[in-house]
Amino acid sequence: MLCEKCHINQATTHVKQNINGKVSEMHLCSACAAGLSVNSMFGGGLFGSQASILGSLFGNQISDNRQESQVCPNCGTQLHEISASGRVGCAECYRVFRSYLQPSIRRIHGTAQHAGKIPANKESELTAEQKLKSLREQMEEAIERQDFEQAALLRDQIREAEGKGE
Repeated sequence: MLCEKCHINQATTHVKQNINGKVSEMHLCSACAAGLSVNSMFGGGLFGSQASILGSLFGNQISDNRQESQVCPNCGTQLHEISASGRVGCAECYRVFRSYLQPSIRRIHGTAQHAGKIPANKESELTAEQKLKSLREQMEEAIERQDFEQAALLRDQIREAEGKGE
């Protein structure tokens, strides 16, 4: 497929936009795409100011020169660059700018700590402490359901796991 702008080169960039239900597509060569700033997903051109939208997720956290001059020793990214673009430079930036990023990460994700579930096939890898915690939670749930037989079985499993068997 040829580029829709120059009609000479092969189209390598395919852009699809959905604005208020109206879908439009463009097929561009790399040179024409670069000219319209579509090679960078957060650049200007067809995508408008998405970088400023991402940057606004971090809020106006930069208020003094001390914060603005803080630099990541690994990649050289400055805090004001993260605030403007909404993107960190490397993994080390999360440690360096932790106190500034953490409130925004909490606001975006609801927490700054991952608390996902453990897949069933990984359950055998749980530590003894995690198994005990899980058994105690199951016992509490059984008591709430008034399933005392199940609660007693779980109590016995807890005692056995703690090494307090009869």
